Amino acid sequence: MNYLAHLFLSCSDESLLIGNFLTDFLKKQETDALPEKYHAGVAFHRHIDTFTDQHPSVLSGVRLLQPYHSKYASVVVDIFYDYFLIQNWEKYTQESFTGFRERVYQILLDHLKEMPAKIQPRVIHMVDGDWLESYGNVPGVLYAVDRLSKRASRPELLANAKESLENEKARLNTSFLDFFPDVMDATQQFCF
Repeated sequence: MNYLAHLFLSCSDESLLIGNFLTDFLKKQETDALPEKYHAGVAFHRHIDTFTDQHPSVLSGVRLLQPYHSKYASVVVDIFYDYFLIQNWEKYTQESFTGFRERVYQILLDHLKEMPAKIQPRVIHMVDGDWLESYGNVPGVLYAVDRLSKRASRPELLANAKESLENEKARLNTSFLDFFPDVMDATQQFCF
């Protein structure tokens, strides 16, 4: 799962959300050095990733994208699933997407000073650029894939993201719809 889904699954627990969010940016020893209150969020993030990586619907989506993206298919699925979460938002929550984004951005900013210094500029850039909103439209999704390609060893395998999304949109949405209620169920134990 990518940023949006991880943040969404964090319920209303701020410490869980921050630890969950930071895990993608930090090495294990760095997550271990986070304030204790964020450790449950780190464990939560890893739980989500393990569950996601083993889910049959996610694996089906990855297989769909392998001809397009080879070894990056699973990462592209993660990004595309954020897009499908926004497209299907009202199925999973009564909170408006605007309200959710504003709440999450405020939580991130409220905890900014407790985050490692190297992460702080990225968080500010994320909030200022409204990254979460951008996942709701195709240009924003393609921009996220383009950002990823700048760190990839084989960026050419990410060059055809628009084509893969256009060609596989219906089947990927179906795999997302099969998967997301399951990950919500599998993460509820962390919310209470």
